[in-house]
Amino acid sequence: MLHTKIWTKLFFVIALVAITKNSQSQPNWNFDPALYEYTMTLTGVAVIECMESIDENDLVAAFIGGELRGVQRFDGLLNNRNYAYMVIYDSIFTGNSVSFKLYDASRNKIIDVAQTFIFTENSNVGNDEHPFVFESTAEPLQVHLSTSDVYKFANPGDTVCQLWVNNSLQDTLEASYHFINDTLGIDNNYFKIQNNYLVLNEVLHQLSQTELHIHLGLETISGCIKDSSFVLNLSELVAVDPSGALKEVHAYPNPAADFIYLSQIPDHSNLLLYDPLRNTYTRLEMDLSNGIAVGHLSSQIYYLLIQTANVQKWIRFALIRN
Repeated sequence: MLHTKIWTKLFFVIALVAITKNSQSQPNWNFDPALYEYTMTLTGVAVIECMESIDENDLVAAFIGGELRGVQRFDGLLNNRNYAYMVIYDSIFTGNSVSFKLYDASRNKIIDVAQTFIFTENSNVGNDEHPFVFESTAEPLQVHLSTSDVYKFANPGDTVCQLWVNNSLQDTLEASYHFINDTLGIDNNYFKIQNNYLVLNEVLHQLSQTELHIHLGLETISGCIKDSSFVLNLSELVAVDPSGALKEVHAYPNPAADFIYLSQIPDHSNLLLYDPLRNTYTRLEMDLSNGIAVGHLSSQIYYLLIQTANVQKWIRFALIRN
């Protein structure tokens, strides 16, 4: 009997804590629609920090003159989008300005919305195909490069680095990128953008400078825009392999005669052969045993360059022909 009372009391304590927590985690957006004579409807989606909301616990509230006149969750799921099907109320037929606030449930945060419009009785704003967009004032996006080093003897078509963009919540956003050709991007012409990668467009070995300046613009799929300028370091050293993907790749025998073999080779890699001055000879092909035919080459020192999407490794070997 004593245990039953203890568990009963514990249940009520837990329930009280849960109710209190729930009441604290949502804004007190309550009003009486019966006080208002006129209505209009709105179909909308929320964009918070440049990402469209997929949280049915997020809320939107409409205000006229600082008074709450409508509230709705984004719980209308259609075509993988979360809609708020909202009714807005007023005491006059038309003319009052409607403003909005969003509630981000994941952060327990109320956010001001920039958009406003004029209330009009029986009007319908937005639909499933073209919803009204409740958009928060986004904090600055952060644009990142996977590396700021560019190899001076790389070839046109080589991948320099990967591009990505985060919002203030550190979500990675889908975006399209382009160059901004101004004084901040005086070296844009040496590069091109393919998907989310910066790719070399022209040779660099003749340059005497040690820095390259590029200026990038982007637009996310939700319509947020951002531009960022970067200073890239032009280096004669190949970038270190941060993941260790090429660390264990070795060539044998060394010196070689007719064939040279690689201990392993990553997928989606390119093989390039260079002379001692690192002038490109040719692109190489491997057989099924990871062997490379070099019997047609003259005796001297060569450099083998292995390239993957983000990593390069040089292997020095000697070729001695009888």
